[in-house]
Amino acid sequence: MDKLLTLKEVAELLQVNERTALRLAHAGELPAARVGGQWRVHPVELERWFLQSRQAEAADAGDGEGLFCARNVLLDCPAGSVDDVLGVIAEHLAATGQLIYPDLYRQALREREEMMSTGVGAGVAIPHARHSINGLFRRPSCLVVRLRGAIDFRAVDGAPVDLVFAVAAPSNATHLTSLAAVMRIARSDDVRARLRASRDPADVASVCEALRRAPTPAPGR
Repeated sequence: MDKLLTLKEVAELLQVNERTALRLAHAGELPAARVGGQWRVHPVELERWFLQSRQAEAADAGDGEGLFCARNVLLDCPAGSVDDVLGVIAEHLAATGQLIYPDLYRQALREREEMMSTGVGAGVAIPHARHSINGLFRRPSCLVVRLRGAIDFRAVDGAPVDLVFAVAAPSNATHLTSLAAVMRIARSDDVRARLRASRDPADVASVCEALRRAPTPAPGR
């Protein structure tokens, strides 16, 4: 079982005053319960509450982002190991308000890599995790990370990896369709070359999203 959070820890995660967290708990607006006379919050329930709030805000704002967007593109990112990359992914999602408990997601990604490397060849890796936390994301997204230097990802072809596509999806169905779209992008020599040369996150997102939306060629063509 994941460690239960105190209201002080919740306040630190949400970057609010502890009294604000206490008020939310008393009002029933925070998914908190009394354990031994003290308020406690399960981290997954806190994630669910937070991301549902974010979803409502996005709906009000008319958020129409696709699978790829400029804020989820990191260029020339320093990383010396697979675990460094997984940390960058989780921390970026947290820093941009897409996740508030990055350790849970990082561990899910780490466990997936321990089962089998997501290095698919040609210098590309596609970290992902079919884990209960995936259901907390309000919609599918993909974080594109271009590494400053290629690293060993135990890829199927043995080649070092410098392009990373991290997939986060709210359901098994969207998980599979998102992976299929990213694999299609990863197999394109032209797209990989452009991503390695680009200096503009918006350009990277645009290239990937355009290919994702393009009609799938008929077999044999």
